[in-house]
Amino acid sequence: MSRARLVTCVAAVLIPACSLITQLDPIVERDGSGGDGDADGEPDGDADGDTDTDGNTGGDADGDTDGDADCDDLTCDCSRISFSLEDPLSREETRDVSLAFGYITDDSYPDAVTAGQLEEGYFNGTVILYESDRTAEGVPSSHRRLDLPSAGDGLVPGGASIGNLDNDADLEIAVFSSYDYRGGGELTVVNNIGVSNTFNSVPVARPLTGGTLANLGDDPCADVIALAYDPGIGTDPVGGLVVWVRTSPATPIDTIVPLEVPLGEDQPLRVMPVGLNGDDDDEIVVSVLSSESGTNRLQLFEWDNEETTLVMRSDVEIACTPVAMAGVDIDGEGQPEILYSCGSHEAPDLHAVSTGGEPSLGEVRVIPGVAGPVRALAVGDLDGDTDIDIVTHDGGRVHVYCNSGRGDFTEVVPLGSDASTPASNPMIGIVDVNGDEEADLVVFHDGGISVFRGGPGS
Repeated sequence: MSRARLVTCVAAVLIPACSLITQLDPIVERDGSGGDGDADGEPDGDADGDTDTDGNTGGDADGDTDGDADCDDLTCDCSRISFSLEDPLSREETRDVSLAFGYITDDSYPDAVTAGQLEEGYFNGTVILYESDRTAEGVPSSHRRLDLPSAGDGLVPGGASIGNLDNDADLEIAVFSSYDYRGGGELTVVNNIGVSNTFNSVPVARPLTGGTLANLGDDPCADVIALAYDPGIGTDPVGGLVVWVRTSPATPIDTIVPLEVPLGEDQPLRVMPVGLNGDDDDEIVVSVLSSESGTNRLQLFEWDNEETTLVMRSDVEIACTPVAMAGVDIDGEGQPEILYSCGSHEAPDLHAVSTGGEPSLGEVRVIPGVAGPVRALAVGDLDGDTDIDIVTHDGGRVHVYCNSGRGDFTEVVPLGSDASTPASNPMIGIVDVNGDEEADLVVFHDGGISVFRGGPGS
């Protein structure tokens, strides 16, 4: 098992036509396996098709039964996690709301995509493509603006995802936006990136505040799920999901009649796909603010083939409005948990919500050993033991937490100084930026872009 097995809330997957790349809970791979965590397309998370990395059934790489590669019953040797900080790189002056990675340009290194608004003026929504450079060993050395055609009409991006949406060899960017003053929203698909940068704009009745790509049905095509919320001016607010279901890779996105999944007056805030049933379909987790009770909740949706729509299967109250979410198996028991953070000093903890295969959401707990506030979150295997480690940003610096194999975490020495990566809205990606099969950290902060190079530890 190489250390390039990465799961992060902002990374992306290089996959063939009619597949998908999601902004949350994907794995960076180049083999077209669809994000299962290995290099052979099997769902077991390794590269040889059995249940672990060495042919045994202990769930680890050394033949014991503690679920890791070299840990005893209580702690894990985290000395294999090591990073070196490079000088910050320049960054476009934008108010970004999302970060995603994908193999967009024609090389072997992942590129970064942000969505937001330019700092100067208003009504200037844009997507920034930070291109990796082969001569710079994958470092995002240049960037270009992909200004949205409707930006001058008050278009405000709420997020972006990367995927293959038109059955060709290239990846596209799906941007979810709202109109600042005239109402309504737009799904914008950026095509032919780096060539002609064509745009396919799909207007919708309600403002779109975010979204993701997922595989909802039995077909292998990437579907588009957007968050919609109209706060209402003199009327009641209206919340919901807008879903473009793709059953054929040749169907243009603007010819699909989207489904609307009503949420009443509740406001959807974040969305991500997660696999809970062990099949190829994704379930959808949405964080909402309840208009009736004023509480924050997580809601779990599943695609119903008979009803041909998303149906809510489970609902649980959570402690806050999440600033970051991820869906991963952190305790090695084979079932993902939904991680979320509040991002404040008053509520600094990182929480986990258990899930069941029905599917369902269960109890909420605090993850021990992870200090806050957690303003940004990324997850992945940083030391090659197949356990999911955690990377956070507290607004000033980056923290790395090593997983014992049972969901208990020990902090590695914090990266950088207290003010090395100051950020009001930090964003983190875990990617292999230079193809050396070591997990690297890419941090977008107020001072630019910092790359923490991963390497063999002591």
